Formats: sequence, structure tokens, C-alpha cells
Amino acid sequence: GHHLIAVADADIGSCVFVSGLNNYGQLGLGDLEEKYEMTRVKFLDGKHISQCDGGTHHTIVRSRTEVYTFGRSCSGQLGVTDDVPNAGSFLSTPQLVSFPIGKGEDVDFDSVSAGDYHSFALMKDGRCFAWGYGDMNQLGLGKDQTETRPKLLSVSNGYTVMKVCG
Repeated sequence: GHHLIAVADADIGSCVFVSGLNNYGQLGLGDLEEKYEMTRVKFLDGKHISQCDGGTHHTIVRSRTEVYTFGRSCSGQLGVTDDVPNAGSFLSTPQLVSFPIGKGEDVDFDSVSAGDYHSFALMKDGRCFAWGYGDMNQLGLGKDQTETRPKLLSVSNGYTVMKVCG
């Protein structure tokens, strides 16, 4: 994309800073104003964010136990809607992504990745989730369709996903 996301360490814990194009709210600041200098995403203060990535017009960040997305949503790349949003739709503040895991299961994210219009989250136990634009099979879910919520990616028996990128 045409935006920058940085995770910085501070006395209050990690902070997320952003700059650049913001025409779909991909900076997570609640507005659509382009930022020429690094600006802190105050909503994410205290969330222990440790990694970030950016797609064409969306952003994904994670802590050990939570994933947040923001920006353009019209291909399901934010993973927070039940239906494919209208063309040009967006969410300009961080949205907590829900994952299809059982109650009481350990949640420990290893990494997140943003493709142009899709997203991935990998847990330390090897479970990998994919969502967003899938009309070219880029989600790896075995079907040629868009997914608006995270879906578990399956690899061959005996293999564990170690890293994922979009």
C-alpha cells in the first residue's frame, strides 16, 4: 500500500505509529486525512501490539492474543463482517477480529500478514487462518471465493505451517 505502520516500544508498552495515504481509513485513526508525519494510533495503546503489516488499503496488527484490522473492507480483508461489504466500504478504527476456535483454547499468535486484499493470521501451534478476497484461490482454502471471516487453512497431514505471507 501507500502507508507506513510501525510498532514502537515505550514506557506504556508498545505503540503503533502510522503515516501516509489514508483514503480508506487504513491508518486506523478514525478519519480519512493523509498523514505526513508519524502519528500514534491511540486506540491501540496498551494492547501489546508486537507486529504489523499492510495491504493495498488495509492494515493488520497483532498482540500475542488479539488481531486487529482497519481500512478498506470491500473484499472481506478485515475479517469482521458476515457478508461481503459494498464496493468502497471501510472501517477507519481498529476492529478486533474473532477466530473460530473453541472456548478455553489457548490463543497465541505468531504472525500476521496482509496481501493486497486478503489477510492471514498464524498461531504458534501452526493453525493458520485466511480471509478476504479469494477469487484466485489465494486463500488456500480449496475454493475460489471471498471469505469475510477467518477460516482455518488446512495443509497435508504431518505438516505444520511455520510462516505465511499474502
